[in-house]
Amino acid sequence: TGCAAGVMSVRGDLDGTTLFVRKSDALALENAGGVLKVWSSGLDAPIVVRRTASQELVALSVLCTHKGCHVTPLPESFECPCHGSKFNEDGSVAQGPATRPLRRFAVRETPVSIIMEVAP
Repeated sequence: TGCAAGVMSVRGDLDGTTLFVRKSDALALENAGGVLKVWSSGLDAPIVVRRTASQELVALSVLCTHKGCHVTPLPESFECPCHGSKFNEDGSVAQGPATRPLRRFAVRETPVSIIMEVAP
């Protein structure tokens, strides 16, 4: 685990197209507004998991849909440092030049894991 630019990072376990993170490694997601960056050697880019104000978990690719730069998680949104695109906490476009939302992955939690489906 690590912490880069205020966002906790963990390595997930990838089994085929399913990515697992132990909840004991995902303490950043205990409260609304929590953000966790999940890495795995089998993924092209990390996934950011956020617990929204409504307590929903949202899993999004960090790749901006404009030119593929890595977006930066902010307290309630995401911002692309390359060309200024902004995305809402659910990955929808708030401001261009991006016109498509961030890629979203199915995510669920069990008592012991956060589980994401990361099929191409």
